[in-house]
Amino acid sequence: MDQSLLQAVQALAQARDVALGGNVTDEPVDWEIEACSTTVFRSYTLYRVVRWVKWMYETWYLGWTPGQDPYWLEGDPVSFLNMAQADGVCLESVAAIWEYAEWYLVITQHQHYWDEFLLIESVDQARFLDDIDADMTPLEIWRKETFKEQYRSRIGQPSLFQFQQTTALEVFALHGRNLELHHLLLDRSGYLSHTRTVLETDLPLAVAGYGSRSLISGYIWHKY
Repeated sequence: MDQSLLQAVQALAQARDVALGGNVTDEPVDWEIEACSTTVFRSYTLYRVVRWVKWMYETWYLGWTPGQDPYWLEGDPVSFLNMAQADGVCLESVAAIWEYAEWYLVITQHQHYWDEFLLIESVDQARFLDDIDADMTPLEIWRKETFKEQYRSRIGQPSLFQFQQTTALEVFALHGRNLELHHLLLDRSGYLSHTRTVLETDLPLAVAGYGSRSLISGYIWHKY
């Protein structure tokens, strides 16, 4: 591992802890720093950072390139967009637009280490309490069955609507125990606006927490 990368991660993590009013731990810390597979950034590399203290861990993302300011990406849309601007992102293809939007959502919607944020394309990707052998009340069972019946035909692959230089995107996500529909409008420079609609709350989902990821296998492209 590049020692300057590790030193940048350690310094940023320490500054974060102090800013949040926490104490810098005296416990041994183990770091897992892995470059993410992405082709949309030109000069910056996107890293997934995991900090282990005893049996507890936290996950963040970092935009880093030697000799330039690093970007600590922890549920912060502004930092993500600033990194994209510094990188000079140019989204020339629909595939690049989707990949960029996917990373934006996975990174910026992970607000707390106990969070779980999943981009989904099927109701069958939702894990309920009884899927992990936990007991469910009759009301929770009814909510599960109603959810699957109501959304089976509605939840699908993300839809991208492209008109000239602008792309609108809609994608479903499970955030904690809520079902959300995320709406993004973006251009080739990486600038975007983002809103979300909460469709369901307090679903009896089995929430593991500690991360975010995408379960999307493809998307539907509509060009006008």
